[in-house]
Amino acid sequence: MKTAKYSALSLACVLALSACNSSNDDDPVDPGPGPGPDPSPETATLYSNGQAISGASLQIGSSEDYGMSNLEVGSSFSDGGLSAEQGGGFDNGEETEHSWMVSTTGAQDEAYLVVQHASGMDLNEYADGALRIQLKVDLAIDDGGESLIAMQTDGGASPWLDRNNFFFPQSALTALEGEGWQTLYLPLSCFEADEAGAFDLSKVNQLLRLDMRDGATDYELAGVYLDMQASLPEGAVNLCDSDEPGEPGEPDEPSLPGDILYADGAAATGLELKAGSEPSWNEDALVNAGSTINNSNMTVSANTDADGNVVSWSVNSTTTEQSYLFIYSDTPLDMSTSSDSVILLDMEIAAASGSDSNLLALQTDEWNSRKPLYFSNDLFATQAGQGRKVFAAPLSCFNDADADFDISSVKRPVHLDTRGGTAQYTFHGASIAAAAEVPSDAIALCN
Repeated sequence: MKTAKYSALSLACVLALSACNSSNDDDPVDPGPGPGPDPSPETATLYSNGQAISGASLQIGSSEDYGMSNLEVGSSFSDGGLSAEQGGGFDNGEETEHSWMVSTTGAQDEAYLVVQHASGMDLNEYADGALRIQLKVDLAIDDGGESLIAMQTDGGASPWLDRNNFFFPQSALTALEGEGWQTLYLPLSCFEADEAGAFDLSKVNQLLRLDMRDGATDYELAGVYLDMQASLPEGAVNLCDSDEPGEPGEPDEPSLPGDILYADGAAATGLELKAGSEPSWNEDALVNAGSTINNSNMTVSANTDADGNVVSWSVNSTTTEQSYLFIYSDTPLDMSTSSDSVILLDMEIAAASGSDSNLLALQTDEWNSRKPLYFSNDLFATQAGQGRKVFAAPLSCFNDADADFDISSVKRPVHLDTRGGTAQYTFHGASIAAAAEVPSDAIALCN
């Protein structure tokens, strides 16, 4: 087994700066601001209180020219809409540490902040560990895309191919907007190496690459730490969606009971997932990662796993009129025996504004042949940033059916029309279940 270039203990010594030096009462040396409290042997402080680990620096740049500029305490940076300046500081309970306020406009394809090591570090003893990032999000406009956290080996001719990547939806940052300082937690087991590259954990030059790629974002960074063991700190936000310490990467997935209409990126046999909006009234099928919708009223894009398989859909409704997601059956469904059943939606609400009515409906073959349930967009707003939830709509709440509606000939068992205001959400799945099967923590769409 290759010997680590820095052991955990020696890292602690380097980061504590003077703590491991022999005493010199005659000529004491001021070590400077230092990177915060002394770390334990199980934790490496990569960046804290305005100072990177010995041999490293904090750098900023963008895909405008792929340049890199050092950020030093007392300085600032501004170029093409990307900027960095001293932030308000992070209170660690003992002192206020230095922080950086970084603003991106969304115009850059990549706007990155990097902890760059000059010669590369051997991080093998942290392979089972996790990154911890102290971050405060003031603004995160979600355009339905993804941003990136990565580590990088700079030894090859094309170092941008030699990365260990973790892509996350911008909605993860939108959920943290205005919530103050947060500890973001990311087990290294959640990273995926570039297929074309040769990422080497024993030769890591970019200890952290925080790369904003979707929507304007204003955030404040205080500290970056690397824990030897992956154990979710209390109150931390796990970007990898694991609720259980020691089990990184296990998704927090609501279990939909009943007859599954859509789940895990696929519709049940004979069904399709589609979406559209006015004024074109399009009905585009959502079948694979290449399926997208992008117009003035609505954007829809796929979220995929490491193998490129669709797992969910990010929907951004930008209108107070009609933008809809629906499950379609070419063969009419007889739902006349389902009057005591409940439609369940597995969704994650990122943002919602406006208080007018949204619509969930059963529909036969025409838009004017529906059985509707109206609910306020305020209900979505109360769930924004709360993670994945199951929303429950008993069919007994659907009423005032159009005159031509025939419940024995339903072609859209789910028609979700966000028309009460703007809304951003991730759709994971839908089912029809018996009332007794509805999860106790489901959010009721019918009061």
